[in-house]
Amino acid sequence: MLLVSTYLSNSPGKGVGLFAKEMIPEGTVWWVRNEDFDKVISDCELNSYTELSAVFIKTYGFHEQAGNWYLCIDNARFSNHSYAPNTLNNLNEKGQLVSCTASKNIYPGDEIFCNYQDICTASRAELGFEDAG
Repeated sequence: MLLVSTYLSNSPGKGVGLFAKEMIPEGTVWWVRNEDFDKVISDCELNSYTELSAVFIKTYGFHEQAGNWYLCIDNARFSNHSYAPNTLNNLNEKGQLVSCTASKNIYPGDEIFCNYQDICTASRAELGFEDAG
């Protein structure tokens, strides 16, 4: 769940992106896991959905190491991937994303990036990201 003011805009080469509406100082937690607000979907449950619904979840959600899909209901789902993100993903011992923190100052108008490979097993296995190293 977003904790800061943001907006959506065109992200060059990526489509729609999430942008800071206000200054997000380094160290600020800008997103927290909130299963009462967002949606957690098991693989079994996902298999019972229509193809169109499953594609939506796979496009806008992320598959956690614990085996569930996590779908942000707010605009946090538009945070794009970067190998040099301006945020840190904070995981618990189960490999679940619990929060995201600004790793440097994010200024109004800056796009908010995260590293999908830290949080999404589907990104590592299926999305074909090039090796950054």
